[in-house]
Amino acid sequence: MLTMKNLYILQGKINTKEIEDETVDYIAFDYIAHNFLLTKKIPHSVIDDHIDDEERENIFKRCSEYLKKLEQLGDTGINFHDVDLVSIVDRNELHEFLMDILPKIKIVTKLLEDNIYKKIFVSSEIHEIFSNTKFASKLEKLNHVEKTNLTFENIQIPLKLGNQEIKFSINRKKYKTLKENVEKISGTLFNLKNNMEGKNKIILLEFDPEIYFELLKEISTRDLQPVLINFRKSSTHSISAIKNLKKSNSLVLTPKNFLEKNELESITQTKTSIKKILAEILENKQPFQNLISKETNFDLLLQRKIINIIFQRLDEYLYQILIAEKIKNLDCIKGILTLNFSGETEKIFSKIRNKTPIILLQHAFANYLEPLSHFDILDDYHLIQNKIAVWGDIVKNYLVKIRKIPENKIIVSGSPKYDSYFDSPLPVRNKKTILVTLRPIISHMEGPRIKLFERYQNVIQELIRIFENIDDVEILFKLHPQQNLSNEIITNMIKTNKKFKILQFNPIKDLLSNCFLHVNIAPENFDASSVILEAMILKKPTLNIQLQKNDYDFEFNTLNAIKSISYDSDIKNVLLDLLENPKKDNLIENSQYFLSKYMRNMGSASKKLIDALDAF
Repeated sequence: MLTMKNLYILQGKINTKEIEDETVDYIAFDYIAHNFLLTKKIPHSVIDDHIDDEERENIFKRCSEYLKKLEQLGDTGINFHDVDLVSIVDRNELHEFLMDILPKIKIVTKLLEDNIYKKIFVSSEIHEIFSNTKFASKLEKLNHVEKTNLTFENIQIPLKLGNQEIKFSINRKKYKTLKENVEKISGTLFNLKNNMEGKNKIILLEFDPEIYFELLKEISTRDLQPVLINFRKSSTHSISAIKNLKKSNSLVLTPKNFLEKNELESITQTKTSIKKILAEILENKQPFQNLISKETNFDLLLQRKIINIIFQRLDEYLYQILIAEKIKNLDCIKGILTLNFSGETEKIFSKIRNKTPIILLQHAFANYLEPLSHFDILDDYHLIQNKIAVWGDIVKNYLVKIRKIPENKIIVSGSPKYDSYFDSPLPVRNKKTILVTLRPIISHMEGPRIKLFERYQNVIQELIRIFENIDDVEILFKLHPQQNLSNEIITNMIKTNKKFKILQFNPIKDLLSNCFLHVNIAPENFDASSVILEAMILKKPTLNIQLQKNDYDFEFNTLNAIKSISYDSDIKNVLLDLLENPKKDNLIENSQYFLSKYMRNMGSASKKLIDALDAF
């Protein structure tokens, strides 16, 4: 009779002594553990080997349904001015968290049910999920792993010292204090608290004045005042942003320059009662909904996570609710513009009903097909109340045909974000620059895929080998500016070579304008990075290297607006061919034809949007 083996499921950093037993099986649940096992030459499988594409899709759909129901909650008892605080926690943060952990739960559950191992050793994170269940006796805790934080529990702050980019991370509470002080000083110094009496206003929720200056300028020229409400990234985050605010006579609205003393005092009183309710809910140990994982404690642990988030962000939520109520009762507000309905600020404003219209503005390079329509929860189409402003007919047609959104709810405005791109003179280049954009590996659509990291590393190493043998060419590697753990891993794949610059926070428009060829690395193909569209607008040929082979018939693909190849293609010959003859595949001509179909009012979208808001 064969003796049952033990299984070690590894996450994070492992003590070598704990895994020297060669009579056990190993599974790596993250890239750190996988890389460690490779270094030790220990045979193992990875998470990718234990879950298929159909299971990943089903988990995504399950997450989406759960989060939709969470947003509809109104009876948890954690309310302020008729807004349920549970329903306003950032959906994208929760979705990313769920898609990281639920595939792991599914795999462990399957392994436990198969009962082929004597014991399964797991990290503290997984062990807690299965404690006090029928499987508890089969599991042993192997190592401590820090609980996964939501994306914005810690905030990265970039600094540029000369040509050197650095960033540091602080917790959200300290960031909010820093942000409040910066806005207080800059608001006073540059007169950004100036509420222009007698002027009607347009509210912009969580807009970056560096990116949307053309829109601010257009609002100002209509004798309207732009009002920015930013609880996440400060609207005064840079000198350039401050200059744009000043030029457009914008008002930066903060709680302490908008709410009255008695309103601010009411928040202090309310916090005490809400914190008592939160503590009681934690004590009762009854989850809001048992929809995620009935075999485990996960629903209860997720509730604890959400409650702790509300504890941390309670001040922000109460301030935002009071501001939204007050804004929506002012007669001078012509309209509210938002880039999503999934963030906390945006959710609060959309939940407080009033006559003031709230328009969702398409914010990214959206491309959807019917087989991928389950992913469009990420663009909040199901939450449109008044109108949505899209960039062109491709998105409009999808919304009408697939999402059955009435045409009278859709404004085809073009993209205010890119108005400035269309009047930019192309620079005269003295040398060839290749810009390589590095899209992060994120788990919010499919869950963890360790093999993507291996493919990413192989592609980067191949590019470096090619670049090292090309003379008189400058190579720039550009990380995505968003906070993501994979950015650090990707950086480590490059930094051993000092010949190349690694950038993250430089304006992408400047980098693309000055490059000769754009190379993009795409971990998945369910959507396309906005940098691809930006390269088309600036008439730069793009080589898109795909790390998965799941091609879709998006129009930029079918029209050959970019050159797409797989990670295992002959990258060297394709790249050198593009360098020597960038016009060979008619990429620029094809991209301009695609743009004519995808984007209307190129260069005048801000004017079109404000025209529509006036009419609305």
